[in-house]
Amino acid sequence: MTDAKQKIWIDVTDLSVWSGHFTGTQRVTYEMSLRFYEQISDVHFFAYNERARNFYEVDFGPINQTILASRMPAEAGKRPSGFHRPSPKAVLRTQSLKAYHNLPFRVKQQLTPARREQLKKAYRTFNSVSSRVKPRRQVISSAAVPGAPAVHFQKADIVVILGKPWDTMTFIDVLRDQKTAQPFKLVHLVYDMIPTFLPQVFGQPLPANYTKYMFEALALSDRVIAISKSTKQDVARFCREELLQTPKTTVVRLGDTPNGLTVLEDKYAPSGLKPGSFILCVGTIEVRKNHALLYAAYKEAQLRDLPMPTLVIIGSRGWYTGDVIYQFQHDPLLRHSVKILHGLSDEQVDWLYGNCAFTVYPSVYEGWGLPVAESLAKGKVCIASHASSMPEIAGDLIEYFSPYDAPACLALIQKYLSVDVRRAKEAEIQAKYKITSWDKTFAQVADAVSS
Repeated sequence: MTDAKQKIWIDVTDLSVWSGHFTGTQRVTYEMSLRFYEQISDVHFFAYNERARNFYEVDFGPINQTILASRMPAEAGKRPSGFHRPSPKAVLRTQSLKAYHNLPFRVKQQLTPARREQLKKAYRTFNSVSSRVKPRRQVISSAAVPGAPAVHFQKADIVVILGKPWDTMTFIDVLRDQKTAQPFKLVHLVYDMIPTFLPQVFGQPLPANYTKYMFEALALSDRVIAISKSTKQDVARFCREELLQTPKTTVVRLGDTPNGLTVLEDKYAPSGLKPGSFILCVGTIEVRKNHALLYAAYKEAQLRDLPMPTLVIIGSRGWYTGDVIYQFQHDPLLRHSVKILHGLSDEQVDWLYGNCAFTVYPSVYEGWGLPVAESLAKGKVCIASHASSMPEIAGDLIEYFSPYDAPACLALIQKYLSVDVRRAKEAEIQAKYKITSWDKTFAQVADAVSS
C-alpha cells in the first residue's frame, strides 16, 4: 500500500480521551483505526495535546485494550491486565467540564465574572484535594503528553483524520503549519456540514468554530472521504460558496454489522417493558434528532383517541433538549407512555432492538443515520425522516415522512402497529437488505487513502 519511506499516520485524539459509550464519530474512528492497526504494517497513531500544541505518537494497543474491556458483558469477569481506571483527578476534571457544558446556554450567559471566578475557585479546591489521592497509572492518553519527541510529519507521509478535531480549534492551526512546512498528503473524513448549514440546531460557539475548522480543513485536504452522497453534495456546496477548490471526494458506506449479541433474556429488559409492546428511538437527545415531532405525534394520537405503544428513547442529552424532555416527563397524559433511558449496557440496547415492535428515526438532518442502518441490519422495520442521507440507507425498503409532519409520522406508526403488516415488511427487509461489514468500509477507506 505504501513505499518504504512512507508512513501512514492516523489521528486517534478522540479515542485517547474517550470515556463512556461511543458516539457515531467515535464508532467510525475506532472501527477504522482498529483495522489500520491490524491490517497495515507501517501505520502509526498520533494524538493532539492542546496544552503543548503538538502532535505525539501514541500506542493504539492500550487504547484498544481499554475500549474492549469497557465493552465486556458485566458477567464476563474481570477486565484484562493492563486496564487501569482514570485517576480521581482526571475523573473530577471530566465530570466538572461535563457539568459546566450541560448548563443551559442562557444560564452560562448570565454568569457574571464574579460567579465564574467562584466556580474556578471551587474547582481548584476540589482539584487540590483529589491530587492528594495517589492515582493509578493511566493507559489512555498517557503518551499524548510532552515527554516523547513531538511528531513532525514528513513530505512522503499520509495523515488521516477520522474523528472530530474541531472540538480543539488549535488542532487545525498546528496541522496547517506542519503541512505548509512539509506538504504531506492529508486525507480527511467528513461526516456532515450540519453545523454550518443548520446552525439553529447547535449551541454556540460550535457553528462558527465548525465552519472555520472545515474551511481550513477542506483547503488543506488532498482527499475527502464522505460518509454519504448527501455529505459529498454539502461539501461541494460549501466549497463553492466559500470559493474553495473542492477536494477529490470519495463516498464510503458505513458498516452496520450487528455486534454479535443476540440478547433476548428478560433480565436485560428495562423495568416495565414487555416484548413487542414498545417502539424504539435511538440517538442523542438533541434538537436535531427531532424528538419534538414524536411528542407532537403522540399528542395528536390522544386527540384522535388512537392507541399508541410505549415510546422508548435511548440517548444521552445533547443540545437544547430541556423543553421536550420536560414535556415528555411532566405531561400527565403522556408521561407513563414514554421512557427516556441512557447509560445502558450493550446487552440492554440489544434487548431493546430485539424486542421492540419497530424503530422510528425523525431526525431533521444527518450525515448518514446509523440507527436506521442498525435497525435494518437487525431485521427490524424502521420508519424515518426523508431528509438528507436517510433515503440512501435503504431506498424504498422502508417508509419515510417529513421531519416537520407529525400526522404523517403518526400514520406510519399506526400502520406498523399491525402485526401482519410489520411481519411482511420484516420479511422483505431480511430478504433484500444487504448488511455492510466494517471490513468493507475499511477497504473503501484504505483505497481512498492510498489512491
